[in-house]
Amino acid sequence: MNHHLFRYLYTVLSTIFMLALLAASTGCSRRPDTRLTRIAAIVSDHPEMALQDLDSINPDGLSESDRHFHDFLTIKARDKASVPHVSDSLILDVIDYYSAHQSDPIYPEALYYGGRVHYELGDYPTALQYFQQALDNPGHAPDTTDLKNRLNSQIGWLLCDLRLYQRAIPYFSQMLKDKMDERDSIGIVFAQQGLGGAYYDLGTLSDIDSTRNDLLNKADSILSRSLDYTVKLPNAFGANSRIFLAAVKQATGDIGTAVNLIRHTPD
Repeated sequence: MNHHLFRYLYTVLSTIFMLALLAASTGCSRRPDTRLTRIAAIVSDHPEMALQDLDSINPDGLSESDRHFHDFLTIKARDKASVPHVSDSLILDVIDYYSAHQSDPIYPEALYYGGRVHYELGDYPTALQYFQQALDNPGHAPDTTDLKNRLNSQIGWLLCDLRLYQRAIPYFSQMLKDKMDERDSIGIVFAQQGLGGAYYDLGTLSDIDSTRNDLLNKADSILSRSLDYTVKLPNAFGANSRIFLAAVKQATGDIGTAVNLIRHTPD
């Protein structure tokens, strides 16, 4: 065989081989099942519809990557639809798969739902671990800002459940800052309720009068401001803020104002 022809064939075959390896390792050789991409587009706003569509797809007929995508969307749809999580087996399998494909935009959100599932199951340490891991690695998420806000909120409330109120404050504060920048009234109110609630709990636990008063005053100020943002929101937002604020007023001895705040609050 001609020496130059041999070198040419060797180069061509080597290139083909390397491209095949690259395609196999990155998983870029095929697009996701179009049914799944359509479901992914509606799952946040219409989770019940997404669950129905997911149930109509037989996972056994999907490729490995699409099967894990199907499982991820199922977990997300259940969470959005407030369907109780009763096991962590499915999310653990999803996380295990995407941990080997960390450049995939789904990876940080899979970690987020790892936190959501374990939070609901009562495994707070594991939930916190997944939430923090997702917060530290949000770079490839489709909407990084939204994911960070959800994570700050979830971590804040989880720490409050653990009575770690001081540790919760920075997460609620960051969420409030981001939501103020976005002018997102709903997000602002949620953040203020969390932040005000953390200051209230810290205040009621303090044995030092000056510290107690300072913390309760902070809670009062934050929760009072939250009422300004609830004017154009559904009644539940204002009702929750009034309940939080009434607790603060009661703790400071202002019983009359506390009663007035909750007197006309819907059941």
